[in-house]
Amino acid sequence: MSSPTASDRTGSGKWTVTPMVLGFVDPVMTPVLGLEPEIGGRLPVFSYLLEEVETHTLVVVDLGPPPADMAAHGGHINVGSPWRSAAMAVADAGFDPAAVRWVVLSHLHWDHVYGAQEFSNAVVVVQEREIAFASQPPHAQRGVFDAAVTQDLDQLHDARRLEVISGDVEIAPGLRAVLAPGHTAGSQYILAETLDGTTIALVGDMAYRYENLLGTVESSWTPIPPSLCEDAQAWLDSAIQLADVGALPLLAHDERGPELLGTPTRLVRQGDQLILHPAPAQPWDPTDRLIWTRGT
Repeated sequence: MSSPTASDRTGSGKWTVTPMVLGFVDPVMTPVLGLEPEIGGRLPVFSYLLEEVETHTLVVVDLGPPPADMAAHGGHINVGSPWRSAAMAVADAGFDPAAVRWVVLSHLHWDHVYGAQEFSNAVVVVQEREIAFASQPPHAQRGVFDAAVTQDLDQLHDARRLEVISGDVEIAPGLRAVLAPGHTAGSQYILAETLDGTTIALVGDMAYRYENLLGTVESSWTPIPPSLCEDAQAWLDSAIQLADVGALPLLAHDERGPELLGTPTRLVRQGDQLILHPAPAQPWDPTDRLIWTRGT
């Protein structure tokens, strides 16, 4: 297929980024960080709305899970409330979902893909390697890919609304998809340039929590692959590549990221470690990697 940028060479290449909470998933007794002991709690689910500041082109990065009843029918019993679809969130932000130009999926796990058809004029962008991986996932990941996803992609393809890319691709000026295998074979993250000069990286599930990238006391401050990871070495290579970009990563399941928007904080390398520099103005307690389990 042709590049998504074939007819989109106008605009400043600067984007605003709006985090949108779609709901929560309850990873009951899941080792979220890939560490023991197994822990419980609830994780937010974020989608991100991007707007080009001159052309007002709209892009949505990642969708979310289906509502609880549909999720349960597919074998996923951990969708909490409140819940809304990404299209509902876009409307709540004051935009028309029909005006969204692209929906970019970081990967095809069930909690990132619901509702693409609700963006009636959008082209869905996904990596070729991810489609192949989702069609024949390894045993450990069979439960996180839904057959309905493949059907949806087929329908989008038939409607000429599916853009399959291979590797790193510029979607529009100032907006780039980067192949980042690890969590899945065809995961990708999105780099967006902003007016203040910050590069924002929307990384999906490369990390469930920032501790995956930064490490913890238990890991001697070395990065920790997420508990569900197809290739740990590829994941580490992708994380290091991200740090070399010098971007601010925003995650799909960590509520602390949006607090860093508008700050100079970046993910960078320091020896064998990945760090946020400068550190957040309100430092996170490095001894409390379970801070997200507090409250409801």
